[in-house]
Amino acid sequence: MDNTLFNTIFTNIHRLSALIVVVALLSHAWTERFRKLLAAMALISLITGAHKFAAGLKTAFPGWHMWAGIKILLALHVAAMAFLLARGAGGAAKRGRWRKGAMVSSLLTAALGLYLAHFAR
Repeated sequence: MDNTLFNTIFTNIHRLSALIVVVALLSHAWTERFRKLLAAMALISLITGAHKFAAGLKTAFPGWHMWAGIKILLALHVAAMAFLLARGAGGAAKRGRWRKGAMVSSLLTAALGLYLAHFAR
């Protein structure tokens, strides 16, 4: 990926928005209090992540299709859970399960992203 100012800004926005989503998912109180912020940051994280993905394809390694597909599905799961939690749907037990599932998916997404960015090349 190019180290232009534009890509650096998008990368930092992506990291910050993803961090805010993960932190908001940690607590039921934070999820309830910052519903609109959670939905907005999930959307921003998807948009900037798509840009990072497209910019990183210039130097794709052989066999990247499977890993990139898995990462995209996990990221979409996190975003879907963030949108459902921001909407306030479901009972308390269901929201707890959604939060845990989104946390696991976000950790797997981050781990897979680190692997793809630093070790798979």
